[in-house]
Amino acid sequence: MTPSTTFEIAVLPGDGIGVEVTSAAVEVLDALSAEIGGIRFNWRHYPGGAQTYRDTGVALADETLKALEQADAILFGAMGLPDIRYPDGTEIAPQLDIRVGLDLYAGVRPIRAMAGLSMGSMQTLQITLNHLDQFAWIGAMSGPLSHSGFPNSAARVT
Repeated sequence: MTPSTTFEIAVLPGDGIGVEVTSAAVEVLDALSAEIGGIRFNWRHYPGGAQTYRDTGVALADETLKALEQADAILFGAMGLPDIRYPDGTEIAPQLDIRVGLDLYAGVRPIRAMAGLSMGSMQTLQITLNHLDQFAWIGAMSGPLSHSGFPNSAARVT
């Protein structure tokens, strides 16, 4: 038998379809680990998102952010609901709190085949920079996601 590697995965199902998608993803990954062996996932589910904000007044608790920091990976579902907003009318977006809180400057998503699976010659790397495009405004804002106190924050609007 092959030795097993266990990964601690923080699961944030979020809102709406995020709950269904993360549930299906957990099932697929558990089936994959059973099929190929040598890898296990320890799933830990945490609240976060618009419904959590409606229920508790906080979109992403400090305790949850600390747990995410300790995890090997985060399985993140869709977050946000059209009828739930902060008092200033902005969207509930805990994914931005996570990016700021964990000092993530880029979303790097390598795609590769695992042992026992074939993808042919396909190799992909997707990179989303947090200081460009839709994330540029974060450094200049005030409110729930204000970067005051974050020395690496900046925004340039042209």
